[in-house]
Amino acid sequence: MTFDREDFEIQWPRDVLTTELAVLQITSDDDLWKERCNLLVGEAFGPRASRHIEELSIADRRVLLGNVAWGLSTLPTAQDRRPYFDERATGTASGAFSEDELPGEFRRLIERLRTSGYFEHAVPNSIYDSVPGSDAIDSVLERKTRRRALWSDGARNWDGNTLFTLIEVFGELVARPRVAWCDTSSHYLVYGDFNVTTGVALYRFWVNDLLERAGVPYRISEAGSDAGRAVAYSGSFEHEFMEEVASRSVGEAIDKVNHAIGLFRKRDATRADKESAIVELAGVLERRRASMLDVHLRRDEPQLFNILNRFGLRHKRDNQMLDYDDVFLDWVFQRCLSTVALIDRLVQRDAES
Repeated sequence: MTFDREDFEIQWPRDVLTTELAVLQITSDDDLWKERCNLLVGEAFGPRASRHIEELSIADRRVLLGNVAWGLSTLPTAQDRRPYFDERATGTASGAFSEDELPGEFRRLIERLRTSGYFEHAVPNSIYDSVPGSDAIDSVLERKTRRRALWSDGARNWDGNTLFTLIEVFGELVARPRVAWCDTSSHYLVYGDFNVTTGVALYRFWVNDLLERAGVPYRISEAGSDAGRAVAYSGSFEHEFMEEVASRSVGEAIDKVNHAIGLFRKRDATRADKESAIVELAGVLERRRASMLDVHLRRDEPQLFNILNRFGLRHKRDNQMLDYDDVFLDWVFQRCLSTVALIDRLVQRDAES
């Protein structure tokens, strides 16, 4: 069955949508499938896609969604749109706003998710209320933070620490409902079949989009010991590489490496924190020096340890350089982390050969 690609513009991360479409495809009960399908299509693709399927039979919808899943990699995304005139004229990023506007933008995101049932499993609402009231939200936030009236006081009273605390707390409360139905007595939507994994993934995606558009140097981590926490963001390449290494399920000294990543990129990381993170990675590399690095990188491996020993990172000797720029720490950390990742690949290759 054919469909107009422009009607199915993807609003979600592709990997999250792939997972939810797979869940939908294995749902055998037609009534449950229809409820899940209606909500998923409306959220993940938008109103045009909803209108496209509303007149189709269940059988035809199943065929159509199967075709959509098959061609998912070719569909356009909302992030792909070309800049509008004012964005081209001013050179501003799509949807950019100032850092001062971030608290208000975050509050609007939470309100939108509240009305879509994303917090209903953690903050149940009365069947006669459309969404959980501010008092219910304040009660949950107080239990989490020991601070009163955080939500009802409004975004204008949030400083940076309060904002990022709320970002982290709401990330622990979110879950996506997979079904919704209209209550006949209240005429409000009631949500159910909550999934935490999808809800958390979408929440982090949307919050990180806000942080990017506000131009702040932080992101919500998606992997590692600091998953769900605000971490320093120095650029897309470095951030994505740290996320990739932190998401490993196997590899060299996983706990120590993840601890080093968390220490290095935490939101308020000091120079001492970054030095400690490098020392931790250096220890991981030292333990594998003879077995891996000397064998595979005999010529180049000593250079990394020469750098580590030349600067006052590990031993703090009088003949070492102690007065060096903080930018150097970023470079050394990335080089050490890259070497750890290389060791993982070499170990995997040797195990497979």
